[in-house]
Amino acid sequence: MKKYLIKGTYTYKVQKIILADSEEDAMATWEAGNVEPLCEWDSQEQDTYHEIINSIEEQRGGDDESI
Repeated sequence: MKKYLIKGTYTYKVQKIILADSEEDAMATWEAGNVEPLCEWDSQEQDTYHEIINSIEEQRGGDDESI
């Protein structure tokens, strides 16, 4: 069998609550990096996992049964 490298991304829809005086202030706070990243979410929609395959590339070096 040949080896193939599959590259892609996966996503979840997540939510985070931050305190701000306005929508613009909330966005500025987020862009300034003054809140925990979304991977430290407050909640996650359980059925929102999604994968996108961006590319598949054959790996040079021959066949390998031990993938």
